[in-house]
Parts: sequence; structure tokens; C-alpha cells
Amino acid sequence: MKSGEKREEFRKNTAYWRARMRDRVSGDWRDFDEVEFSCGYQKGRDKFRAVCLGFEVIDRVSKRYSGGVRVNYKFKKRGYIKIKLGQIL
Repeated sequence: MKSGEKREEFRKNTAYWRARMRDRVSGDWRDFDEVEFSCGYQKGRDKFRAVCLGFEVIDRVSKRYSGGVRVNYKFKKRGYIKIKLGQIL
């Protein structure tokens, strides 16, 4: 992701993630200027920020990246929330 090749991240479409990404009153997707990702929870962990281009719900994920990373999530009725990323900051 830090290299900019992987321009999307996925989260299960659960109440936990919807509460963080959707407006509680209208149910619309919230507008974020940027999102921050970190690796793990330890102090001094690797972090980076990226421009947030929005969200959408998809029902499966099957992606392969040049570094050999594969992201495969099977079909789910409720789907997955796709976080669309822009420029790495």
C-alpha cells in the first residue's frame, strides 16, 4: 500500500465498520479527507496516510499485486466495504 500500487483496502461490512464510515443519522458515507493505516499496535509502529476517495460495498474480492500479494475474500451476502485510496501522503 505504501508504494501506491494497492489503491484500495477492504473491511467486512459489519456494524462496527459501518458505525465508523457512515453518518449515524442519514446513513450516508462520511467524507474523510484522508485515512491512516498502521502495522500492528506497538509503539513506534510503521504508519502512513493516504487521501480517501470514498467507499463502496462489494460482494467479493479477488486481487493480485505485482509483489505476489493476493487478496481473496469469498462471496458474502452483506459484502465488504472497499476504501478507495488516492495519493500516499
